[in-house]
Amino acid sequence: MKALKILNFGSYNIDYVYNMSELVRALETISALSTFEHPGGKGLNQAIAAASSISVFEEVIKKTESNAARRKCGRSA
Repeated sequence: MKALKILNFGSYNIDYVYNMSELVRALETISALSTFEHPGGKGLNQAIAAASSISVFEEVIKKTESNAARRKCGRSA
């Protein structure tokens, strides 16, 4: 079986989350109570999902190839 290759077009972003005591109004500046940084971006999420699914894809391919070989030999899958 050939190696499974996946090309992912996406981006890795840093999401900045600010915990505020109230919504900021136009032309107003207030301090955040706390801030957090989280990795994000659709590309990152897609890459993680693809990496965790590769073994599942490989098993499906092996099963499909095995069934196809059985059919060629006249055996049921």
